[in-house]
Amino acid sequence: MKARNLGFRCVLIDSTSCGYDEAWPVFDAADARDAGDDLAACAAAVHRGIESTRFLFTPESLTFLKAGGRIGGAAALLGNLIQIVPVLTVTDGTTATLAKVRTRKKALARIVDTLREDIEAHGLKRIVVHYIGDKAPAVQWAREVIEPLVGRAVDVLPVSPVIGVHVGPAVGIVYECMSEIVGKITGGGAAERELVL
Repeated sequence: MKARNLGFRCVLIDSTSCGYDEAWPVFDAADARDAGDDLAACAAAVHRGIESTRFLFTPESLTFLKAGGRIGGAAALLGNLIQIVPVLTVTDGTTATLAKVRTRKKALARIVDTLREDIEAHGLKRIVVHYIGDKAPAVQWAREVIEPLVGRAVDVLPVSPVIGVHVGPAVGIVYECMSEIVGKITGGGAAERELVL
């Protein structure tokens, strides 16, 4: 490969996520390339894109999180009994709990509140409603709640089956803001490695 691509250089960057928010930093790099930026500036655009995205979701139950070892049996049983519903996010490439509320309705409301706060603080560039399992609730939520808030049509797309195995049926959103979201990356940023052939 090196003989056919002398001087070829690329940068490998850990997206720190696994939803549609992986795509937008690539679009940002393509925009930088189209504007005439060099490889380093394109990589910087990817980093800014990663730090400007958020993934928020809430599972229908804690069953799959228990089966995958994410929470213990007692926590799952108690959570399901008293309707404790987590709002999950991704920080430093790891699933983290943003909030724990009573009922799924409150979990969805907490997601909307976080989206609204991020839009007010950072502006909104792109957004997608994600789902695992049944698409209908995600479409309804997108049309009745998310689209009126953001003032435009919102795509509704499935999450990777790999995530579905660990989370089970769920609804959530991914979005990219116009500027970096404080706290998305706390460990020094996404991992990067440059390859030169």
